[in-house]
Amino acid sequence: MKVGQCKYTLLLNEQGGVQDDLILMRVSETSFILVINAGHDITDTIEIEGVEKKYLADIDRIMACKKDGEEVWAKDISDTLVKIDVQGPLAFKLLKEVYGENVLKNRYNPEKNMNFFTFNEFERNGQHYYLSRTGYTNRWGWELYIPVAVAEEDAKIIISKALELGGLLVGLGGRDENRISAGAFGLPLMGQEYDPYHTPVNAPLFETAVDMNKEYFVGKEVLAKEIAEGVQKRLYIFVSEGIVTNRGIYKEGKRLGTVTSSINSPNVSLEMRLAIGSKRKNVNEEKGTAAIGMGWFYFPLFEIDAEGKELAEIDGRQMRIPVEFYREDESRNPIGSPVLGYVTLEGITPATAHKPLKNIENL
Repeated sequence: MKVGQCKYTLLLNEQGGVQDDLILMRVSETSFILVINAGHDITDTIEIEGVEKKYLADIDRIMACKKDGEEVWAKDISDTLVKIDVQGPLAFKLLKEVYGENVLKNRYNPEKNMNFFTFNEFERNGQHYYLSRTGYTNRWGWELYIPVAVAEEDAKIIISKALELGGLLVGLGGRDENRISAGAFGLPLMGQEYDPYHTPVNAPLFETAVDMNKEYFVGKEVLAKEIAEGVQKRLYIFVSEGIVTNRGIYKEGKRLGTVTSSINSPNVSLEMRLAIGSKRKNVNEEKGTAAIGMGWFYFPLFEIDAEGKELAEIDGRQMRIPVEFYREDESRNPIGSPVLGYVTLEGITPATAHKPLKNIENL
């Protein structure tokens, strides 16, 4: 990694499960900033295979891997910075008008703007800021790290400018819709698609986040064994007539997988909504909505070509696999009436929205 570069990566446990997904920023030749998920600086106790183990905070896990004689130290700076994400087509304009054009320049080539997954540092009124061209929304945008002393003032300025430009103040729902609809497979989220009990093998961006050629990292043996044995599980996007959080996914009575994320989306086209075969009025209206989501499936659903790639189309036919989503009892038996939907490889949003995802994959 060059100074000023960001890296998307995963922090694994000994069982190959995901403790957290992270952004690593190289500040200098000898120092880094690690951006962790909110709440992951807390140490807790969890049970794995009947044995209680300490669920260490991210930084504790990393420092535990320090080799004898290595001079490595870590400092928690989370209480000194406030992070605000500015995402969307007018994000550049907003930041330029608030902080000036120079903060958005490429540090190695000031004639150009920042590359995707890089960051800058800048001073403003005696305060030190970080600005990264990242974000987990699959849209162009930046993440701004504001010194806590001026965070409230800056937040008010940013929000005011966003509203002036026609933007909105949004929470996790907006982020979720965008990450789920990213590309053909979506972007997995810690606590949803990722958790400490399941490996990330075959998740989108797995090969970007985890270098299996590396000599050693915690959890590598488990991942290598799973890959060698032939990974069957897959993470797919689906469209459904309603939100199906935590439901089982079935086809003709057979359990295919489990829903990990589900949210209503205004971006599902009428053609895609009609393909559900729903009787719900809102799904079939011109300006109606449907839900989108992600789920882990226990085996591939689509035909696979000679290169091992799953095919979204076969003989010119677009492949959408009808499924049903059921609530389940404690024994994972389906109960109640199903919600209808289908699994797809075609993605949700127009292909033009997928450029950032391709950039992450190519890092």
